[in-house]
Amino acid sequence: MKLILERWNKYINEAIEEDKVKEIQSFFDENTFFSGAGAKYKPTITKDNVTLVGDYYLYGGEDSFDHLRDRHVDGPGAKPGSKFDKNVNFFEVIKSLISKPSTEHDTQQNKIKWLDVDSGKDVGFMNVKKAENKQELQGTEEKTFVEEFKNAGAIPTMQKRGAIITTEEGAVAAQKGMALDKLPVWTPESDSKAFMVERILVKSGKGAPTRNVSFIAGDIGEGKKTSDGKIVISAITAFPGGDLVDNEGKSISDRNDLKKHGYYFFAGK
Repeated sequence: MKLILERWNKYINEAIEEDKVKEIQSFFDENTFFSGAGAKYKPTITKDNVTLVGDYYLYGGEDSFDHLRDRHVDGPGAKPGSKFDKNVNFFEVIKSLISKPSTEHDTQQNKIKWLDVDSGKDVGFMNVKKAENKQELQGTEEKTFVEEFKNAGAIPTMQKRGAIITTEEGAVAAQKGMALDKLPVWTPESDSKAFMVERILVKSGKGAPTRNVSFIAGDIGEGKKTSDGKIVISAITAFPGGDLVDNEGKSISDRNDLKKHGYYFFAGK
C-alpha cells in the first residue's frame, strides 16, 4: 500500500510539473518579443531550463548564465568596462539576487531590475568610475572602439537610445578620428554591414573589487502571473556594480555620453 501511495504521489508531482512547463511555455508563445513580427527565436521550455526562485520562474540553465557572465569578462579584444570574475558561479549569483526584492519594475517595458545589489561575495571589478575632480582625469586617453553589430532588428531601438551605428565607411572614418555626429548613419537601405562606435576615456590600471551586481530581466507574462502566482522572467543583461547616472540621477544608456558626465574607464591591466 505504501509503495502504491509513493508511486501515486510521484505521478501527481510529475503531472503538476509537466502542467507548469506547458503553462510557462504558453507565456513565451504569447510574449510580444518572442512571438511578434520579426521574432527569430522562441525558447522551448523543459523541466531542466526553468528554475523556481521565490516569486519567479527563471528561464535558463547554468550554461546560459555562464554565457551571460562571459560577455563581461576580460579577454582578447574585450572593450574596457566593469568585468566579472570568470570563475564565479553566475547562475548561483543570479538566483541569490532574485531571491531579494527587485529595485525597479518597469511595467511599460516589461522589465524587472535588480540594480547595484550586494551579492554577498566579490564578483569582479568596477572598471568605470566618475572623476571627483579634473585632476583625476589626468592620464586618461580618448579611445575609439568599433565592432560589427549583427543584430539588425535591434538597430532602430539602439539608435533611438543614442547609440552610434554606422556603415563600414563610417567605421573607418571613426577610427581616424572623425566626429561622431558626422558619421554616416546606418539604415536598412545601407549597402553595408553595421558597426557600433564608442568613444570613451581610458586610463591604465584596474578598478576596485565589487560585490554588487545588476541584473535586468524581461517579464515574459507582460504583467500576467502563472496560476500559482509567480512571474516568469528571462535574462536581458547583467553587469558588475550599478547603473551609471548623470547629475540628475538619470541612467546614461549611451557610453558615448559618459565622457561629458565625467566618467572614465580603467583598462583593466
